[in-house]
Amino acid sequence: AIFIKKTPRNPVSNAWSILKNASGVFKWRCYTLVILAQSIHLFYSVPLMFWQAFRFLHHAVEAFPDVFFGLSYPIVTSLITYCSAAAMMVGAALVPYLATSLESGSGLFRCFPPTQLSVPIIMAA
Repeated sequence: AIFIKKTPRNPVSNAWSILKNASGVFKWRCYTLVILAQSIHLFYSVPLMFWQAFRFLHHAVEAFPDVFFGLSYPIVTSLITYCSAAAMMVGAALVPYLATSLESGSGLFRCFPPTQLSVPIIMAA
């Protein structure tokens, strides 16, 4: 309520005045507040998502040890980390190959016509 003005800058009478009032979104103060809100949100939600999964895993390893073949929590998390790192390395090599194949219409994508939109298509998939 601190940053909301009591009355609109321009009286709302037609579409042009609505656009003039909406142009306040593009001011530096609004931009700074949006960036600040996003930063606070990221500092809160990203660590929460990261640590929450490990908390569930820790309780699952303790509650059901036979599901994880009797391995300890550090071993299970290490295996998950190694598998994630291997998947990132394979993905980092595979994505450029798929993008260039789609761009030239060769390899796995020889049945498709060549396209310059290959990178956005592969990244979106």
